[in-house]
Amino acid sequence: MASDDRTRDSRPGSAWTLSWITAFTGLVAIVGVVALTLIGHSGAAIAIGAVGASATAASGLQITVNIRR
Repeated sequence: MASDDRTRDSRPGSAWTLSWITAFTGLVAIVGVVALTLIGHSGAAIAIGAVGASATAASGLQITVNIRR
């Protein structure tokens, strides 16, 4: 279902960049964990997973809801 919301994304460029860096860090961490696990380096995989999880959690998630009447 298409959204009827025509509100423009007014985030500054730095906020947009931070969200993409966070998403990319999480993706790289997942790929690294899988690769390291497949070649038998489970200790390194755990460390990379922890770094990826902490980077993703540190950025957080912000949801803003504006209700107009």
